[in-house]
Amino acid sequence: MEHGASTSSYESALSQWRQECAAANAQWRTAWSAAIDGMPAVETNPHRALRATAATLAEAANPAVASLNLHSLPLPRFPGQTRRLSHLEHITISAAGLLELPQSMQDFANLQTLTLEQNPIRSLPASISHLSQLRQLSIVFCRDLTELPRNLAIRNASGQYEGLINLQTLQLLGTGIRVLPTSIMFLENLKRLQVMHSPLAQLAINIHHMPMLEELDLQGSALRNYPPVTRGRAPLKRLNLRDCSELVTLPRDIHTLTQLEELDLRGCNRLEALPPTIAALPAACTIRVPPHLQAQLDRLRQHIMPPRQDRTARVDTNPRRAPMTDTAGASSSGTALTGMEARKDALERIDTTAHALLSVVVDDERNPFIEGAPSYLPEKRPSGTPTTLGEVPALKKMLDESRDPDFLTRVQAMAGDTPRVEGMTGEDLSDHYTAVSNWKAQKNAHLGIVDHLGHYVYHQNSEINASTLAKAVQMWKTRELLVDARPQDRPQFPLFTLYPPEDAHERSDGE
Repeated sequence: MEHGASTSSYESALSQWRQECAAANAQWRTAWSAAIDGMPAVETNPHRALRATAATLAEAANPAVASLNLHSLPLPRFPGQTRRLSHLEHITISAAGLLELPQSMQDFANLQTLTLEQNPIRSLPASISHLSQLRQLSIVFCRDLTELPRNLAIRNASGQYEGLINLQTLQLLGTGIRVLPTSIMFLENLKRLQVMHSPLAQLAINIHHMPMLEELDLQGSALRNYPPVTRGRAPLKRLNLRDCSELVTLPRDIHTLTQLEELDLRGCNRLEALPPTIAALPAACTIRVPPHLQAQLDRLRQHIMPPRQDRTARVDTNPRRAPMTDTAGASSSGTALTGMEARKDALERIDTTAHALLSVVVDDERNPFIEGAPSYLPEKRPSGTPTTLGEVPALKKMLDESRDPDFLTRVQAMAGDTPRVEGMTGEDLSDHYTAVSNWKAQKNAHLGIVDHLGHYVYHQNSEINASTLAKAVQMWKTRELLVDARPQDRPQFPLFTLYPPEDAHERSDGE
């Protein structure tokens, strides 16, 4: 009887929530409609969509349910009685018109991953710092979000840190954030910090003192000066400054990043010179630079590295050959590489080309699958430019390929089985969630995905925009990986003519 009364109480709260959201739809409907525009098989009637959201929330209130996934259904704000969702471990809210999170975020005490994508949210409540079990926080394309709470973690009276102390991944992609709070330094377990395609203009000088930080990805940020390392203790392995077009200086002590494995400076065209100490980075560190800095990098590293190791730092600066046949995948280098080296070289070129294509789509707002890479934006698109996927031969071919059961089976095989939990420590669970996320990304990296009704999300009449082209780039990469694994399948997945940016042509010395 008590359980029934409890359920009835939450149903009443959801009913009241629906009425309030419907009455205030002017606050959220425009943003929600814009986010779902072009999505097939999505409920666009706000009243029916709110009912579907309420049903999803009611289901999530079941203690046996661990995840709340809302995609394209409206959730301007959470209904009352948030404690009903205290058992949830994972929350994803995408294209939901979300305006705010509850002030009582402490009610979500068991939350381990939180993803907000394509929502008009402007700020996060200070109470988010009470999510001590949170392992991953991802905020993607929430462009109205301009700052994070001041105190992500604090030091208590006994000298111990409290707050998001177990956070291991912080991803901020396509937000309006310009400055990170100084309290980010207290996130002692943070391993991955990604602030990509944002107006971030400065970085705290003690960023390198974070004891667990392995990956710092600032691609496409507005950073002008990278801070000194100053005897930092961060075990940084990957530093991505690609397309930081405002960057003008690197620190003289960059060589003290003794565990660095990858440094990407491509697209940093205002960077006039490299610090000489860059040559003292680990010999195995892969350094990628803009064409105008390649000769300087070669000279510096020649004095430090044995000649045979130069390849790890080389980037071909040959002039762009357009159009380009997508030989990034299964072709082999003209140099005498061993089988393993050739495979590594091919995989790296696939990845590099995919990044370049995605940069054309996201940063330049152009279509690299059409000659001349014209803009896909309606206001910039030249007259006569194809506007749907089916009008572009390469995209139509990939759509057809993605319907092939054999292709889907091979993609599934490449992704492998669902990752298993290897242990129950915090690090084990974090690694598991990361592995699951990567597994899902690999499994869905094609144009043949279906929605909850079993309908194809992408089809010949789908509009060409940033979302559809980004998925097409993923599909291109997937098919190249399949051919790399089984070169005899090239006739099934023929070469395309691509129109990437100039710096996409990274080739080996012998090409």
